[in-house]
Amino acid sequence: MLGGAVAVDRLAELVSAQLPDGAAIRVSDGDQVLIAGPSDVAATRTVSALGRRWEVGVVPGATSSHALPLVIAIGGTVLALLAGAVVALSRRRERTLVADRDLAERVADRDALLLDVGAAVDFAGSMNDRTQALAELLAARFADVCLIDHLDGSGTLRRVGQAASRPEVAALLARLPAPSADSGQAAVIRGGEPLLVAEVDDAVLQRISATEEELAVRQAIGIRSSMVLPLAAQGVVTGAITLAIHGEDDRRFGRDDLAFGAQMAQRASLALDNARLYESEHEIATTLQQALLPPRLPSPPGVEVGVRYRPAGSGVMVGGDFYDLFRGAEGWIAVVGDVRGKGPRAAAVTALVRHTLRARASTDGVVAALQTVNDALRDQHDDELFCSIAAVEFTLDGDPPMSGRLRAAAAGHPPPLVLRADRGLEALPACGRLLGPFDDPDLTVADTTLLPGDTILLYTDGLSEARRDGEQFGEERLHEAVVAAPRGSLSGLLTHIELEAVTFAQGQPQDDIALVALRLPLPGNSTGQEWVSGGAVSV
Repeated sequence: MLGGAVAVDRLAELVSAQLPDGAAIRVSDGDQVLIAGPSDVAATRTVSALGRRWEVGVVPGATSSHALPLVIAIGGTVLALLAGAVVALSRRRERTLVADRDLAERVADRDALLLDVGAAVDFAGSMNDRTQALAELLAARFADVCLIDHLDGSGTLRRVGQAASRPEVAALLARLPAPSADSGQAAVIRGGEPLLVAEVDDAVLQRISATEEELAVRQAIGIRSSMVLPLAAQGVVTGAITLAIHGEDDRRFGRDDLAFGAQMAQRASLALDNARLYESEHEIATTLQQALLPPRLPSPPGVEVGVRYRPAGSGVMVGGDFYDLFRGAEGWIAVVGDVRGKGPRAAAVTALVRHTLRARASTDGVVAALQTVNDALRDQHDDELFCSIAAVEFTLDGDPPMSGRLRAAAAGHPPPLVLRADRGLEALPACGRLLGPFDDPDLTVADTTLLPGDTILLYTDGLSEARRDGEQFGEERLHEAVVAAPRGSLSGLLTHIELEAVTFAQGQPQDDIALVALRLPLPGNSTGQEWVSGGAVSV
């Protein structure tokens, strides 16, 4: 445009140089002036150029007017042609800039949509929740209607997600049957290639409708254009996404939309497959973890029992933390432990440790049982296999108010705590080395007396080692949390302790947390009642 304007100015100079002294030239189309000159001209001529009409006028000089026709006929025509070309070029460039801007916005929107497709299914929830979220995203951002169908193990197509941009259309979608074996969705799943129906008319709707009622629903939806895209899992097509446009506007799907849709379906397939794999792994991990832990703990007569177990992270890896409570030769034995690592190997070692410990401790006590576990780990001839364990063995007299004796042992593990009824806290001086790396765990046991209202607390180091910005929650904060816990139920005590550590770790503890608590009732209290200092309150 700048070059054209310079050219017009230069041509005006050349033509004006041929005019008599005092003459001037003016070119305009009535609105736009290309060459400025006096508005009061002596002679004008209308020139048609490039689809526009231009007025060329000249003010004659003082000495001659013979050049006037020449200027109008030749110079004016040339100027008008060049002016028209400049205007046409500017408008064409303006249209090109608008088109380029629209294309850039469209590409940016579609790139953002591709990213959002993965995010739409990346949340904790069932597969049906995830596919529904995907359908709602595509109906809002790319099409007016989105249907997602999945081929189940029996070979039946099942609708797992549907959404529409308008509520009334969403209600109509609910009245449509699942796609049949000869539907477009089934054909796409069999062939693995996308299908585009750029123009959907009544003939198409009649062909895909099995009944008059179904046809009426499809006509009420008003679909004008559609495409069906395959969903593949590990190279096998197991579903399809149907996208449709409804309404009376001129928008229709084209080949570029189909190409983008195929790219979008590929991204959705990967996201859904990853979500399906996560769900499967989570289910396996949960099942295996539950198999490594007792389904429920027994209740020693008159003793209140509480348990907390919180897996770290996403929960798709089996942790090595475990707990147990069982009857021993003379009393009851409670245990918490932590096997190194996560995953199947840690699960196998956890099973070995827990069952070895239970078998030996139930007859020979906790000290002998810990030595036996150490020997079993040493027999694996693997220097990377080790675990830590804290265990207590307690006996109670049978006459209320209930009291008793407790023996504690800890092998590379935080020692058990006893919260007294008067809120005093005692960390039992039991210690020893990790089980597995050494021939002798070098155990030191601790004995204490249990009184009415006392609470025994065992925990894994995921509690005390919860971190924030490199700083650990620590034993001191843990002890303060235990003492400051609200007086009342054992469940409330455990909830308070867990919440303090998890809050410190900003909701993301790095390791599993296991807590086991046992409480002797206060006088006049029994299992199933809350307690407060100085008495009991019935629940």
